[in-house]
Amino acid sequence: MALQLEGFEERAALLLTHVTRKFEIELKYEHDTSKAKLEAKDELLSLLQRELDMATAWYRSPVFITLVATAATIVGMFVIGYTWSFFANGVSP
Repeated sequence: MALQLEGFEERAALLLTHVTRKFEIELKYEHDTSKAKLEAKDELLSLLQRELDMATAWYRSPVFITLVATAATIVGMFVIGYTWSFFANGVSP
């Protein structure tokens, strides 16, 4: 009987070791899969960010802003000069 119990204990220990090793392998597989998915999502996000940067609105470029600021200044000076010329002649616009 004691020999039989010893055999059961040995078998239970082997089975426990086997199950533990199996779960370790499954857990490692899940971890590696999750890590690969995360890296793929990060790479996709990086790609989308680069595409967004390339498609930055044309109206944000420094050249466009300079041209608009210059044109607005010239139009503003023209409007002020035109209005003041009416006041100089005594006529209301």
